[in-house]
Amino acid sequence: MSDHIYTNREVAEALRNVADLMKLKGENRFRIAAIDKAATRIAELEFGIADAVAQDRLQQIEGIGKGISHEIRTLFDHGQMEALAALSQEIPMGLVEIMRIPGVGPKKAMTLWQELGVTTISDLQDAVRTERVRTLKGFTARSEARLLASIDQLRQQASTEDPIGLVLPATEKFLALLSEATTEHLIPRMALTGELRQWKDTIATAQVLLQTEDPGTVIRIVRDLPHVARVGAVVDTSCKVTLHAGFEVELLFTTAEAWGWDLVRSTGDSHFWSALLARGRSQGIEPGRTGWKKANATDASGADEGAEERVADEADFLARVGIPFLAPEQRTALGVPSLPAPRQAEDLISARDLRGELHAHTTYSDGRNSLAEMARAAIRHGYTYWGVTDHGLGHGFGDSLDGALLAQQAAEIDALNHQFAQEGLAFRLLKGVEAEIMADGALGLEDEVLARLDVVVASIHSSLRQTAETITERCLSAIRNPLVHILGHPTSRLVGTRPPSALDVPRILQACQETGTAVEINCNPARLDLNDRYARMAADLGCILVLNCDAHAVEDLEVMRYGMGVARRAGLEPSHVLNTRPLDEVLAFCRADPPSS
Repeated sequence: MSDHIYTNREVAEALRNVADLMKLKGENRFRIAAIDKAATRIAELEFGIADAVAQDRLQQIEGIGKGISHEIRTLFDHGQMEALAALSQEIPMGLVEIMRIPGVGPKKAMTLWQELGVTTISDLQDAVRTERVRTLKGFTARSEARLLASIDQLRQQASTEDPIGLVLPATEKFLALLSEATTEHLIPRMALTGELRQWKDTIATAQVLLQTEDPGTVIRIVRDLPHVARVGAVVDTSCKVTLHAGFEVELLFTTAEAWGWDLVRSTGDSHFWSALLARGRSQGIEPGRTGWKKANATDASGADEGAEERVADEADFLARVGIPFLAPEQRTALGVPSLPAPRQAEDLISARDLRGELHAHTTYSDGRNSLAEMARAAIRHGYTYWGVTDHGLGHGFGDSLDGALLAQQAAEIDALNHQFAQEGLAFRLLKGVEAEIMADGALGLEDEVLARLDVVVASIHSSLRQTAETITERCLSAIRNPLVHILGHPTSRLVGTRPPSALDVPRILQACQETGTAVEINCNPARLDLNDRYARMAADLGCILVLNCDAHAVEDLEVMRYGMGVARRAGLEPSHVLNTRPLDEVLAFCRADPPSS
């Protein structure tokens, strides 16, 4: 048996490679779909697939039958799946990467290989540059230009960083299991730190700060946790642990005396830390092990004579060099004290400021919970209003609403609002729609339908590979419609899987300011769109922003924290955000005429 303990991610990727090679070969689509589904299921498991192999319970996992179970066991026993080894003898593995390029797919990838001998991305680039691709059926000179653009986008996107939506829940689960398996005496305090505490949208290194006097015992306990695949050696005061989810968590060990100091040091990025050190040096102090000390305090032999000033907590650390307490999200390049106006923690928006949301879905379109179920969830969340914005015509996935269905939904909304009033609940559902911005800039629904609604979100879901000029003009056309109140997930990116469109975002934000159109920060961790940089730009231009979970199920209301992280990194205050306002002000905003120029 192989000594390597495979993570869930590694097993899932091996299965996806099998499925993609089968697509290239043109094998049974139902079998391919089953393998793809099993790969997704494994990637989402809350326990290690390695444990299921060791305990002989692979087939107890939904979607894993005898054949897939055999492939997984073969991987663990011999280091490679049997099917993958056989398929890769027939079809070059490089074609898997090629078929995943947007606009290629399995049939075109096979044509490129069989006709031009293309087996790698580099081969494809050479074929495009020598204008050989356009000679093939199904390809044109325009296709070649698009291929180069897609390859460039993929390479820019290529990263060892993982989306926060994957890393944060798995790391929190790891901490919860560690807390259950230890005592307060062994680990009095533990906390997320680093990029997770800064709420970056992608995470290069997940870090956890642990206060303990006995790292060795902690490591022995960590080895036995069900989420842990591999444990590295302790180096200095840290240890890297690989979770079955497929990424590493760095454990940082500290003492009670150094807790505040190490929490600050591990939270801020390099720009922030450099600025702090410069502040200290200007006051004749420098960092020690647990706090500040007098700079260059050594005797003739080089021995350190500087008595350290103990740092009680983060606020104490920052105050010593004259900096007010900054929220962790602001301790980045956006929050370097030498840059203009970093926002203090108490000024930033927080979850308690939100009164509702204005973009969400139900089973009328592609949601997974009914209108009544979603409304009750919003009430439990403490909201006083909730915008129902199922997909309008043009969404293209067979789940959109026309005027008649919107009228039917409106009647149900009226009935529910009447029921809430009878129950004495200060809560109201708003009638709305997520209107599709079509490829030519028109909206998927007529203005007379939109005019009957409380809130209209306009979004792009298709034709995302248009040129910058085309997609920008398309978006501007929608923004200039006075019946559009909110621009939804403007760049259409999917974190880690789909790059943003070529949209000219500064131009779009300027138009939103001029037309009085709110701009969304979509809080779904797969989107986080706008990002923090553009959200700050929007605020500086005078745009109104709105934070929406884009919820498709009751549990999706919990993803607000991700968008809140974006907003706080951008330094947003409650006044910047539409859904911090009471209902009457939100309705007034949606009914208002565009600002005069």
